[in-house]
Amino acid sequence: MFLIMVIGVLTRRAGLINEAETKRLNKLVFTVFFPPMMFDNLYGAEIGDAFDIKLIVFCLAMILAVIAVSALIILKIEKDNRTRGAMIQAIYRSNLVIMGLPLVSNIFGDENLTTTAVTIAIVVPAYNVLAVILLEFFRGGKPNAGQIIRGIFTNPLILGAIAGALTIVLHIELPDFLESTISSMDAVATPMALLVLGASLNKKSLSHSWRNLIICVSGRLIIVPAVALTLGALLGLRGIEFATMIPVFASPTGISSYTMAAQMGSDGELAGNCVVFSSALSSLTLFFWIFLFKTLGMF
Repeated sequence: MFLIMVIGVLTRRAGLINEAETKRLNKLVFTVFFPPMMFDNLYGAEIGDAFDIKLIVFCLAMILAVIAVSALIILKIEKDNRTRGAMIQAIYRSNLVIMGLPLVSNIFGDENLTTTAVTIAIVVPAYNVLAVILLEFFRGGKPNAGQIIRGIFTNPLILGAIAGALTIVLHIELPDFLESTISSMDAVATPMALLVLGASLNKKSLSHSWRNLIICVSGRLIIVPAVALTLGALLGLRGIEFATMIPVFASPTGISSYTMAAQMGSDGELAGNCVVFSSALSSLTLFFWIFLFKTLGMF
């Protein structure tokens, strides 16, 4: 993942892509490739017995709590509404789409991953709905209820998630050619987003955002997992349930947070830096959290 971002940096430095083209590509990813990714995450999901109500309620409640506490703190220390939205999103939103199943499989083995898959299928759309509400709320300085509602129901990611959910509820099966097309677009979404993110990075954006970057990355990789995983342990979540919580609460900031921030009038530069630095440092912090809680017998 990190190497793809490096390739993006190199393409920008080599002059293969400029700032204007980066912005257009970012919009392309947001409007064309991310909706099929959201659809594909839900399409064909079998909820059934894998629906772990205790785990899912805990994850959603903790995400809301993280947003609330982060907002209270950030509203006091940051005056720019654009930056406020980007910071809160960077702290609560993990890279669950990319790291969820591979990470849990590595921790717990390939068996019984349906609980993790169903949790991802519910948490990821929740991430997107909350992100749209959050970024619309902080867009343009003054929140407007009509704009927020309109923004939710016209957001490409939300539309993709709704379409995917309808296939579950209505038991819709797509023709093979449509399934393969959507899967191919899903496969393009993340690498393209990472490449564009790398091409968007610049030293100037770092020079004025170090404080906020440190707050977001430490919140995402240290404070949120410390609190959420400890509470999960105290509530008796064990085994596959606990392993599923690790990518939800301890993985780096989600790549789509940059794309959404850049396209919704938020601080895209800070959002991108949070993705890059949290991704680079997460190899150390994830090792620590996995080692700690495995030693404590949580899974």
